[in-house]
Amino acid sequence: MKKRNLLIVTLLSVMFAIPVFARSVSEEMGELGANKKLLERARAVTAKNRIRIVQKRAVDRDLRLETHLGFGKLAGGDPYVDSSQLGINMDFHFTPRWSLGARYSLYRNRLTSEGERIFNDASTNNPFRDVYDYANSSILGTVSWYPLYGKVNMFDIKVVQFDIYTLAGAGQIDLERSGSQPIWTVGGGLGFWLNNHLSSRFEIRYQSYQDTLSNNAKRDIEQTLFTFNIGVLL
Repeated sequence: MKKRNLLIVTLLSVMFAIPVFARSVSEEMGELGANKKLLERARAVTAKNRIRIVQKRAVDRDLRLETHLGFGKLAGGDPYVDSSQLGINMDFHFTPRWSLGARYSLYRNRLTSEGERIFNDASTNNPFRDVYDYANSSILGTVSWYPLYGKVNMFDIKVVQFDIYTLAGAGQIDLERSGSQPIWTVGGGLGFWLNNHLSSRFEIRYQSYQDTLSNNAKRDIEQTLFTFNIGVLL
């Protein structure tokens, strides 16, 4: 009998203790929820950790040299000249976000069909012969910034890291008639880091310079250069 009474008392005590304990925990959680600063800090840390896990760079570019060979096509500029470009380029990556580089270009030029027709005009007073000029080569120093990056699944074969970047630079361009002239450029591109030592880039640059006509008048030449590059990370 005593054992039965003891069991009943124990059960009643537990039944009354559970609501009290639950109410205490609820009050503590409520106080935690009321602390907005603490919650904001916790959420910020959680979000930051998640971003770092998803977006961690697969290829380390701290203090690394990248050399790349590219082929490009120019649009704009002289309407009578069709130009393409072969580029030998390099970028020294101080961090994954910043690099200093150089762009050396050799240009291949030919007259368009309209240009050939005008240039071959039998008239000895053909004014086109006095304004026709084209680029032989150029060299520029550049600075690049890589603000956006991520990863992409390449045909279920490999996950590849990519960067979207902007660049600006200035240098000299060698013209057939006008000689060496200053040139500046701005642009951007998409870089893929295929593995720890191989890269590729799609780059678009606007570039501007002046050539000189036979009467010493200056003419502004504005071009857009589209290039594809394959590179090596050292």
